[in-house]
Amino acid sequence: MKRIAIIESGHFEVTHTLLRLFDNGHHHLTVFIDASSLRQLQFLAGEKTNQLTWVVRPETESNRAFISRIFNHLQSQPFDLVCFSTINDNFILYANGIKKLNIKTTMIVHDINSYFTWKPAPSLRRMVRYLGKHSLIRQADSFIVLGERLAENLRSKLSGSKEVYHVPGGFFEKENYQPLPLPANESIRIVVPGSVDERRRDYRQVFELLRLADEQKVDIAVMLLGRFHPEHGRQVKAWCEAYPDNGRLRYFDESLIDQPLFDKYLQQSHLLWLPLQHDTIIHDGVQETYGETICSGNIGDVIRHAKPFLLPANIHVDQALEQAAIRYRSPQDLLEKLSTADLAQHNAAALAGAQYYTIENIRARVPSLFQ
Repeated sequence: MKRIAIIESGHFEVTHTLLRLFDNGHHHLTVFIDASSLRQLQFLAGEKTNQLTWVVRPETESNRAFISRIFNHLQSQPFDLVCFSTINDNFILYANGIKKLNIKTTMIVHDINSYFTWKPAPSLRRMVRYLGKHSLIRQADSFIVLGERLAENLRSKLSGSKEVYHVPGGFFEKENYQPLPLPANESIRIVVPGSVDERRRDYRQVFELLRLADEQKVDIAVMLLGRFHPEHGRQVKAWCEAYPDNGRLRYFDESLIDQPLFDKYLQQSHLLWLPLQHDTIIHDGVQETYGETICSGNIGDVIRHAKPFLLPANIHVDQALEQAAIRYRSPQDLLEKLSTADLAQHNAAALAGAQYYTIENIRARVPSLFQ
């Protein structure tokens, strides 16, 4: 039996995938997590959460204090592997902590370029973050990325022989798959999942599609399924509030959408829409490219729900998912495709693609990590 620790601080959906992959009946799993992420993870994992050991950061504990508690715990217990699912801050602290461990470590790299590219700025904190990320690359024994192309990209940047694993952000369970009946005299329901953040998604495409659909009498309805980013979602919120109340657009003003409600609306949709920006800047002025150096977490939603999805023509996805993608070059091009879409055929393709990502199939492709 192996003792495995997982450290999570922001991507609970990915951590859910890791937990299921590691939970093969022969390992003991300990999860270090903040209270809000634990709440959402419990919705996903259900009763399985009772079979794990949890070390939880309450809202009253500082992040630095929790990091110190994490490494004290790791040094006091005989762990065989530590997996850092998400590191969002205090990179130096994590790197120094890993350096002192005599334990095998792996780490998910969510935004590759920010670990290798320095953009000068009059900011001491930016320099400290970059040095911390650079140190993490040196200290971690191996790495995980969420997309095939990301794995190729990271391997090309690493010196030496450190392993890079491709592990998707979600997995498919056929026993939980519930195909949605095809629309009959009703709108095609399209969901844009994820926080409303203009850095990540191009919402101008959404409103242009709605305008064209009104003009050309194509019956669609779009839901923005996520909270508005306090800084990078303000313009989109204003557009939503100004949009006519005609039933074509729905959005949420809550600060948090619990996972059961999120999954309910995904299940009730006919199509998922990922209007991703091709290039974006998320951290410290460093440009990332979706599908190349950064992966949308909503790819995991596509896999979990086996849904056909709408994707700009210039965004790369895993080869297995390509058959489930409806590609477009402009909102007009997308509307034309929606007008003639054979949803039964797209649903079948999405189901076929999702089966590449069962727990058994993922484990079989990455045996050195999950067996």
